Amino acid sequence: MKSSRYNFFVPLEKEGDYILYNTFSGAIFFVDRELKDAVRKNPSGIPGDILEDFKKEWVLLEDDLDELQVVSVVRDEMRFNASRLQFVIMTTYDCNLNCPYCYEKKDPMTSLTDDSCARISKFVERLIERQRARELDFLMYGGEPLLEIEHMMQLIRHFTVAAGDTGFTFSVSMTTNGTLLTPEIVSELEQYPVEVVQVTLDGPKSLHDLKRVYASGKGTYEDIIRGIDLLRSSSIRPKIRVNIDGVNKDHIPELLDDLKERGLSDVQIYYGIVRTISKVCESYGPSCMKDSEIKSVLPKVWGETLARGFPIPLKPFNNLVGCGMQSNSSFTIDPEGHVYKCVTGTGYPDQRIGTINEQGDVPAWSPIYYQWFSRNPLEFSSCRACTFFPLCGGGCPMIAYSRKGTYQSGGCFETKAVLKDQLILYLKQTYPHKFTE
Repeated sequence: MKSSRYNFFVPLEKEGDYILYNTFSGAIFFVDRELKDAVRKNPSGIPGDILEDFKKEWVLLEDDLDELQVVSVVRDEMRFNASRLQFVIMTTYDCNLNCPYCYEKKDPMTSLTDDSCARISKFVERLIERQRARELDFLMYGGEPLLEIEHMMQLIRHFTVAAGDTGFTFSVSMTTNGTLLTPEIVSELEQYPVEVVQVTLDGPKSLHDLKRVYASGKGTYEDIIRGIDLLRSSSIRPKIRVNIDGVNKDHIPELLDDLKERGLSDVQIYYGIVRTISKVCESYGPSCMKDSEIKSVLPKVWGETLARGFPIPLKPFNNLVGCGMQSNSSFTIDPEGHVYKCVTGTGYPDQRIGTINEQGDVPAWSPIYYQWFSRNPLEFSSCRACTFFPLCGGGCPMIAYSRKGTYQSGGCFETKAVLKDQLILYLKQTYPHKFTE
């Protein structure tokens, strides 16, 4: 027997106790020093019942098993599983806000039309048929998607009917700034399979209203809170993304206290890191978070969030593909029918992988398409040797591109820096009796 390369030990406060976490299987064990040393150096000496558990959970492997071959095969199975199609649909490049770090400032601000909706519908329908998909997911995006609500709803209605006729499952989520939500719009969205709507806050009101502003310069905090309240009164689940940058990183508790005072502590919060990733947001660079800061900032923010009773997803999960856009069943489509992989590349012709024609086909994929799909992080020495590879799948291709000018490189970000703290916080939630001290 041999130890998995993906075993990861975290020392606990009590001397000689450890968390054993396998990043490939997700298995978690509490072990003492003797058992830890046995896993690393002498697996044959482990008692039979524990040995069987460790074998079942990928902690221990047969000597003749090539673990990297297994990971490669599982990764390919995930990348080319076409039963679920996922599309980011950009309804418009236009927006009613003027955020300084936005990566989608495009001129002219094009929006969906009857023609582009028809081409997009045909493209999606052809893929459903060709790949025999059983699930279809739309993320309505922008710009601000609600500026083009008529064409957005046109697509949603079309595929709601198609799902009923042909038997596939259709679900919709939306990312909006929240300022245009009204009781009438929320009521209409409820009539269709719109499950989650994400809005964004940029810190407490005093800081948010300096950055997330209307074209007039007026802040949007109170308008977004009203939008969240409307969603909470409906069947649609709101989700709050909080952007953390070099300016607001020490002020997140102030935001959390305000949200809790307003009765919003039942809304799930997700933290996003503002980092330089595209050409437009490079101008915001001095305020972006540095990778070296993430280690100290994110765990502290998570702890503050949990202490106030907010639900946040902390359980690490297997993510061998890294970004879903590295699969053959996920695409981003802009209002003109141009196809991209990552939304941060939209609007840039050099990031375009194709254009949908009148027949609903992409006649020829661009070289970028093949660069994305040929990316194999297991060929990168740093990823191949990394214990955390199953959790990030080689990281973000766009981070690799922004840093090194190629997708053929690792795109690491906060995974390594914060995994220990993330895991311990998750375990404290799940096994509080283990952390009585």
